[in-house]
Amino acid sequence: MGLLELGVDEFTVVCRPTALHSNFVRDNWPHVAQNIIQKLSDRGDLETVLGPIRTELKCLKGYTHGYTFGEHSFYSCVAYHMDRDDMGVALRFSAQALDYYSDKSGLKVYEFLGKIQDTAYTARFSRIDFTADYMNCGIDPTKIYQKLMDGQLAIFREKTRKTASGKTETSYLKIPFSYRGFLKASEVPTIYLGSQKSNALLRIYDKRREQIERKGPKLDKALACEDWTRFEAVFKGDYAHQLTDQLLSVKSEDEYLTLIANSFLQKFDFREVENGVVQNEAEFSEMLYDALKQGDFALHAPTSRNFDLIRSIQYLLNGSGLYPTLFKIREIWGYEGVSEFVNRLIMSLDTYEPNRDCLSWIAKHGDDYKRNFSEFSLFLNSALPFSDFVPENTA
Repeated sequence: MGLLELGVDEFTVVCRPTALHSNFVRDNWPHVAQNIIQKLSDRGDLETVLGPIRTELKCLKGYTHGYTFGEHSFYSCVAYHMDRDDMGVALRFSAQALDYYSDKSGLKVYEFLGKIQDTAYTARFSRIDFTADYMNCGIDPTKIYQKLMDGQLAIFREKTRKTASGKTETSYLKIPFSYRGFLKASEVPTIYLGSQKSNALLRIYDKRREQIERKGPKLDKALACEDWTRFEAVFKGDYAHQLTDQLLSVKSEDEYLTLIANSFLQKFDFREVENGVVQNEAEFSEMLYDALKQGDFALHAPTSRNFDLIRSIQYLLNGSGLYPTLFKIREIWGYEGVSEFVNRLIMSLDTYEPNRDCLSWIAKHGDDYKRNFSEFSLFLNSALPFSDFVPENTA
């Protein structure tokens, strides 16, 4: 049975002092910025949820001073520009950072936005990404791209007008947009719609394939479904500002999901086209309309897991020469030789001195693994199905 999940992938919120053009703000901007960061941390419980504040070397683009909270594998940053008070203080949560924060705090995005409001600054989104995940729905990005190419699919806006007789007539205005697809073999797993300069962009892609190829934080979820196509809408500028006001007025999860669904349909309402005549909504748009009518949609589950370690394991299996070495030992000395070799490896681990990169990896990833997998076997069962725990045949 198909499932439609709605949610927020990532966001950037900008906080500007309420007395933006005062002499005090201009003359004391670094101090004012630090004060805003502290208020953001206190109101959002950022240090409590994420960890102690520390300098972030990979600062947000355009800003000069950046900070993050705790040691994590994901990216989050709060930043300001030393000489530009008009740029305010920017807080960026990547997708994994937002998942982690939502998991630990129990807050949805609209609740977080309301929580960080303060009289010392105005806080509004400069960017927010909404997601619509279609799982086991049979929606194929390649077929969508082909229909766009053939003119059988387009984005429309509904228009109504009163006739002279007082009747209401409905028509559909086709919205021009650019699109491009990225070919892999004979498939198009990713489509981009809209201009980079636009306040609304859409990416349609095979989320299941992406997670499996990258060993992403939703790998276990991807392996559990047959297909998973994500529609990811990036809203920026004025439209992101409007969404800020709307999210601040949201009082319940149902209102939150309704706002996300409506935002997709307002900007990206797809309809089928046959011989130049507009037909019904495309299947994925129709699912959004049905969800709105019936109130039957799910909230994007925030839990993310860290599968970075699986890359190292797969390298050992297929890229390091481990299996050819074990095979040679077994052929000469049997499994007793293999056991002796493995036992020596285990014993030598006590004298191994990890380098800086290894220690840094543990600091960033260790807690994530402990939080999500209490035992190593649970990690393997989630990340590495038995069918994958087989060495590739090498010449």
